[in-house]
Amino acid sequence: AAGSCVHCNVQLTQPGSMTVRPGESLTISCKVSGYSLTDSNRATGWIRQPVGKEMEWVGSIGYDGSTAYKESLKNKFTIFRDTSSSTVSLQGKSLQTEDTAVYYFCITVIWAYAFEYWGKGTKVTVGAKLPSYIYPLHQCGSADSRGDISLGCIASGFSPLDALSFKWSDGNGNVLPDFHQYSPVMVSGSTMMVSHITVKAADWNSQKSYRCAAHHQNLGLEKSETLQKPDLSCRPCLDVTLKPPRVKEMFIDNRAVLECIISGEDEAVKEAEVTWMLDSVQVTDKITQTGTEKADHLFRKSSILTLAVKDWEGGKTVTCSVQLKGGPTITKTLNFGQKGDIQTCKNNSPIFSIQTPSPEDLNGKSEFFLLCLVTGFYPEEIYIMWQVDGGQYEEGITGEPLKTGDKYSVTSLFMVSKENWDKGTKYNCNARHVSQKGAEIPALKSMSKSKGNSLECPV
Repeated sequence: AAGSCVHCNVQLTQPGSMTVRPGESLTISCKVSGYSLTDSNRATGWIRQPVGKEMEWVGSIGYDGSTAYKESLKNKFTIFRDTSSSTVSLQGKSLQTEDTAVYYFCITVIWAYAFEYWGKGTKVTVGAKLPSYIYPLHQCGSADSRGDISLGCIASGFSPLDALSFKWSDGNGNVLPDFHQYSPVMVSGSTMMVSHITVKAADWNSQKSYRCAAHHQNLGLEKSETLQKPDLSCRPCLDVTLKPPRVKEMFIDNRAVLECIISGEDEAVKEAEVTWMLDSVQVTDKITQTGTEKADHLFRKSSILTLAVKDWEGGKTVTCSVQLKGGPTITKTLNFGQKGDIQTCKNNSPIFSIQTPSPEDLNGKSEFFLLCLVTGFYPEEIYIMWQVDGGQYEEGITGEPLKTGDKYSVTSLFMVSKENWDKGTKYNCNARHVSQKGAEIPALKSMSKSKGNSLECPV
């Protein structure tokens, strides 16, 4: 005779994922078919498993409707059922980030203390949030000796802290696996994480695009930003850029060197005349001018003004005026910042965090970048340089200051060899901020292999 089958086609249907904010309530329901919720030999219940942790029994409901819970969770969760619709629900209240887990519905054989049937699980994420923005970074200046430049991106405003990972690809969608990412940090109450990649300068200069994506592992979603060098071939007839003092002269020579760059059509650039003003007084000395050269499909020349650091830091306004032949005057101004802002602003000193890539990321690499993340300063004027074993100042790859809340942050990368790192060579990340007087020694933080992966403290 054919054998009987009591629960041959049991199906348990529960949602794949759910997301709530901290402090909110959540109800997960499982639809049961092929099984009676009033079967006296079985009970139903819920088990959860946080990421990287063991499974944890939450509670159960018997055939007669009686419930039992884990002692530490009995005030957080409630299990109830609806026999008419064959559903069993788990309700959690005031959920927190530690309640993030996969929640499994199960059917238990009472007399055997065994779990007979399992649902596929509902991934519950508490407090997860995609980055509020992705900020692209690209190297200023020329390529290194190998013809490479560095690109980067900063993700900020995501949660939880360990949920993010980066992906890089080119404009054709080809995955670029050889990149670095650094440990996430908290900056002024907001999460921040940095990644960078090295690409060929020739590709970047030909307007090849790159995509940096921040993938949220809990949400299964990502936010991305495309990096591409601007095409300067269609700019107007004349463009003027006034660049602030270069880092090297500020640190080493105690000079503030400002560069006024004129670019455009050949004749317009050659015939343009430059006038410098310091506040309302014309400056006629300590000015040099380069010849006209072709770059990025355009012609360009520069006028360079050298000031004493005290004049620049004293809050004076520098003006570069470019007079076109038979045309208008283009004026650009820069101001270091009012001293009053510095004196009245609280907690404006920078905080340093120096990081290396993870040990896995360093495996097999002969060289890598140290990342110096300088945060919590105001106003934005800050200058970063590096030292090796206390030697001469060297430039790293430093991005533009990024505003987070009412403070600024900036990143700087410095290439080191694995051989020197293993020898215990010490690397200093130095910063001179507007809050320091020109004669003061720049603030610094040090990193060596013996100090570990990260060092963070205020100046």
